[in-house]
Amino acid sequence: DEEKFENASTTSKLRVLAAGSSINLLTGLLALLLLSTLFSRASSGAVIIETVEGGPLDAAGIQRWDVIYAVNSTPVRSVWELAEYLDDASPGDPVLLSTSRGDILVILGEASGEGAERAWSMLGAAPPFMNYYESRLGLGSSFNIHLYLTLYWSFTVFLSIAVMNMLPLYPFDGERFLYTLLRRFAGSERWLQIAINVFSLCLIAANMIMSFMRNLILI
Repeated sequence: DEEKFENASTTSKLRVLAAGSSINLLTGLLALLLLSTLFSRASSGAVIIETVEGGPLDAAGIQRWDVIYAVNSTPVRSVWELAEYLDDASPGDPVLLSTSRGDILVILGEASGEGAERAWSMLGAAPPFMNYYESRLGLGSSFNIHLYLTLYWSFTVFLSIAVMNMLPLYPFDGERFLYTLLRRFAGSERWLQIAINVFSLCLIAANMIMSFMRNLILI
């Protein structure tokens, strides 16, 4: 409890405060290790996550989580390669898609927008989009996609929690960790805790201001 924590040694306090973030960090790194071990680094197709009801893909029987590997026998290894290939196509053109369901003939629909947006509109695909990464497990594209997403988001979420929890701001553990560490040298003055929070807020504010100024320059 809190009383035992306050009476513990500085080393014990630091271990307790670092435990949560350390576990989250290790879990995130484990997910990243599995991600890099189980999946190829280069994408090999485009995953259809959403289709427009009544659109060309929907009419052809292509469903959510299907993978497009090639168009007219030309490999497309990413959503952008798929969009680039269809850049020269026109509404009404027939295209043969090599998919995880087999070869499927699709008649392109009406085009709207420019670039990639034009390609998606002709296919009848809706965002979001993602590249397909082949798994070394060989258990099918649908399983590969869900396993990839699970590991990817596990890495992202656990790493974010670990970093956020170690921010030197109240009420995160990082604030108490830094306070406990500095208190060993500066005593138990309350001003130390306030100074840590003020300094951290200044860093965050400076980062936000610099980001805003950079965006103004880019505009």
